[in-house]
Amino acid sequence: MVNVDREKQIVKVVARIERSSLSPEIYIKRYGIPFSIAQFYRYRSRLSEKGKEGLKDRRQDGNNRKLDKDELAFLRGFVKGRTIVSPSEVQRAVASEFGTTVHRSTISRVLKKMEVATGRRVLEVSNKERVSCAGFELIAALAVHLGWPEHTARFVMDVINCRGSEPQPDDPPDRNGRNSKGQFTKRYNQRTSVRKMRFASIELKRSAKDLRRMDIFHTSIKNLQRKALAVLALPLVTLNGEVRHVNAVVGNALDGFCGFNYKQGTLDRFLRELKYVGASESLLGGQVQFWYETWGRSEIDLEMPFLCFYIDGNTKPIWSTKRVRKNKVTMWGRVMGCLEQVFVHDCFGRPIYFETYSGHGPMGVYTLSMMEKVERYMEGVSNHSQVSRVLVMDSAGNSVETLRAFASQSRYYYITPLDDNQWSARKVRQEGNPERYRWGDATLYECDIELKDSKEKDYLLQVRAIRIEWDYGKRTVLLTSLPVSTVGPSLVVKAYFDRWPQQELTFRSMKGFVSLHRVAGYGKVLVEDTIVRDKQAKLKEKIQSLRDKLKSPLAEIAQKTATLTALIEEERTLRVNSRIKEGERILGKKDTEALKACTREIGRVQRSMKDIEKSYEKEFRSLHRYEASWMRLQGKEFVYKVDVELDQILTYFRVSLSNLCAYFLKEFLQMGPLSFSTLMQSVLLLDGEVEETREQRMVVLKRNRKDPVMMERLEAGLVKLNTLSLFTITGKRYRFSLK
Repeated sequence: MVNVDREKQIVKVVARIERSSLSPEIYIKRYGIPFSIAQFYRYRSRLSEKGKEGLKDRRQDGNNRKLDKDELAFLRGFVKGRTIVSPSEVQRAVASEFGTTVHRSTISRVLKKMEVATGRRVLEVSNKERVSCAGFELIAALAVHLGWPEHTARFVMDVINCRGSEPQPDDPPDRNGRNSKGQFTKRYNQRTSVRKMRFASIELKRSAKDLRRMDIFHTSIKNLQRKALAVLALPLVTLNGEVRHVNAVVGNALDGFCGFNYKQGTLDRFLRELKYVGASESLLGGQVQFWYETWGRSEIDLEMPFLCFYIDGNTKPIWSTKRVRKNKVTMWGRVMGCLEQVFVHDCFGRPIYFETYSGHGPMGVYTLSMMEKVERYMEGVSNHSQVSRVLVMDSAGNSVETLRAFASQSRYYYITPLDDNQWSARKVRQEGNPERYRWGDATLYECDIELKDSKEKDYLLQVRAIRIEWDYGKRTVLLTSLPVSTVGPSLVVKAYFDRWPQQELTFRSMKGFVSLHRVAGYGKVLVEDTIVRDKQAKLKEKIQSLRDKLKSPLAEIAQKTATLTALIEEERTLRVNSRIKEGERILGKKDTEALKACTREIGRVQRSMKDIEKSYEKEFRSLHRYEASWMRLQGKEFVYKVDVELDQILTYFRVSLSNLCAYFLKEFLQMGPLSFSTLMQSVLLLDGEVEETREQRMVVLKRNRKDPVMMERLEAGLVKLNTLSLFTITGKRYRFSLK
């Protein structure tokens, strides 16, 4: 810094650091501030005590020197020709010669400037080993550089502190089923109370547990960061995201990724404790802030005059013998128990927020409330607060209930398609002149249509629609709330169909890469199924109404049913008395005539019953249908609701991994986010050699001679990566190379 402007620059830099949402340590490391974290706190202290005057550099005046010129000259002569000098020896020599008392640390600093070794010489020891999947460390280095472990640990610690301040049960720990050392034995799992609560909901378990006894309440922030990195690496080191496969061979890559080779039991316990403290909500909120700030360091130029958010879902099957909430699982082509996640993606298709639901995820109904949460988390981070927001949804979000919710506010607009079976020319109120689509081969028609609300009879909603007649013969209809005066039909159509390259294809690639389709594990709680209860009540009311209307014919049918029952019993008696020989019935003449007469009478009674029902054909058909539906719903008044806490926590780590890999692809390999599988197969699985010293960790990746194009990209990316001054989580400097 120039002396004249030095104080002004320090004041500006200190003010920027204090305004930033990042911690001072991360801010200084990330933006290359020319002073250390310790110096920052000194500057801040001087500013608060003496103002700008306290920042003046007085070293040139010589007032702060511990040793004068004569003493320094003496020291140079004292150490001349000596390779190793003890600071204590020099300290005594200066005191004896000049009577000056100087602290040992001052002597050490002076000797260091003179390039004289102090004390015992420490030999540089390096540890070199060959490792498989050395490319994983690229993502670990990037995560540490961006401050992701510290960010995650900080939000977890906030939840821990919040839970620790809550009142906890004071019951002494239950030692039943443990040995003398307090370790669990097989008798513990055989206890009735344990077996009953094993798959209970987390809310029920949490209420009876003293959370302060868990290990996570007594761990350090560094341990939290290291374990967060380990969980982040699960889809890489297990190849399927399952914790139980950490102990396999590839799982040993955790040693290089997070600095410690954790076993399955440790990570499983860490995740369970995160579930008990309820960390998912805090992590999801912090995720929005972190990634908006990370991606938003370079200014974003919007192609559209509005900001698009893509709403999409992800359904995971649950295989359970219990009756759990169900929905259609597309990957299995059946309706079954499931968890459904609703994702919010930014305008570049990157997932920034999600929520998980047991059974059907109300994608349309709760979209606005989800966006309000995203906006709240983005306060002070987003640079587009005044830009119009447009939510692009698939046909799952085109219910009239959802469109009515959008119509009741003015902050958000929507674009969603209309299914083919929902389109009818009779719904069109008016239609504008045709115009050609500017970005494709189609003709667009501006329409105004009416939609009926299926849940509220006779309620009509007027909606803007755009009918797309493609040149190859297909028709697509889009609904939108964007005003006609400001956004033309071509822009609306482009905004919707940009969803495929921007979000749909990226999301599909991401789900396989980070194992997003896998369920993490869950508890469940039995809750009343209000939908079934309502259906039963309505059916019961309809059945009773029809029975009152059909009181007379039902009474006649009841009489004939009693007669029919007696005739069938008589017929059965006659058949029992007969014998079957060579396919023919052998019976006496008198009994044969009685059997035939009984059969004729049964037929006559059945025909008369049908004649009665035929007179009230419509009413009886409805009655039989309602009774069958009512019987089908018996025993279904209760359903198991699946806990989503653990699944949301693991999904947070998986989404973070996908965003880190997308960042690496974009910033260092100049590739798009569709290249997740290429990244894994061509870069992350590369073998290499790791050489580690006290201050540095050097990773030499082995070049793949079969893929020269990708290796050329990687080599350029590593050069750029090394300029960032990357560090491991333990503070050692990273160096990457390709050989």
